[in-house]
Amino acid sequence: MIHSMLEIEIRDAVEKSENLNEDYSINWNFVDADAYAECRSFWKDDATFYESFDEIVDTIKAERSEEAAAETQIEMEFDLLSRYPNAVQQLEVLKKDFLGM
Repeated sequence: MIHSMLEIEIRDAVEKSENLNEDYSINWNFVDADAYAECRSFWKDDATFYESFDEIVDTIKAERSEEAAAETQIEMEFDLLSRYPNAVQQLEVLKKDFLGM
């Protein structure tokens, strides 16, 4: 339960504009300060708090990396289709004529 409370605090802190750097990246020190102030008292010591904090942050970073990769992939696909608007039809012809699919 306390792990979930910490996760909520971290996710809320990540969305706050005051916790972003000028380039809009996350200032993890500020997120840490917010989460620590709200939740540290629920843990027996700093080590256990930061064990949970680091685990949650790693999860959030992985999620954001996956989202960014997916957005990049979509942008690339749209770029290719704008450069080659009939590429889908050409691919279908190639599959049918040369691969027999």
